[in-house]
Amino acid sequence: MTYSDILKTLPHRYPFLLVDRVITIEEKNITGIKNVSFNEPQFIGHFPDNPVFPGVLVVEALAQLSGIYIDKNYIQDESQIGLFAGIESFSFKGIIRPGDQIVLNAELFKKKMTVFLFIVSAYVNDKVVANGRIKLILSKKGR
Repeated sequence: MTYSDILKTLPHRYPFLLVDRVITIEEKNITGIKNVSFNEPQFIGHFPDNPVFPGVLVVEALAQLSGIYIDKNYIQDESQIGLFAGIESFSFKGIIRPGDQIVLNAELFKKKMTVFLFIVSAYVNDKVVANGRIKLILSKKGR
């Protein structure tokens, strides 16, 4: 999926759209990319002399990627949306800086009715920089 395709799938827009490309969508797995640019607004206030990409935005990027997975595999009409519902056992194992490319991965671990649990990981230069579990729910828009 290209950036244009992602814009048609997610309701997020700049500066909060955090998935730049989807590389693969498989039966239980999705992989995408977030390119980190020094021009992004968070670097103005998040350690401006030593810029670090905020961990919470890594979690959000992984949630957005998981939302794309739900959209492509489970949403049946435009009245439904996948919403971020929880975070479990998450840890950060490295620093992400401007110029890095984050490879995002989400694997569907468990689905129960409208609740989806994903095992997620983020990599920079083939090294894990964050991983954990996130939960999304399938909801009606406007609720």
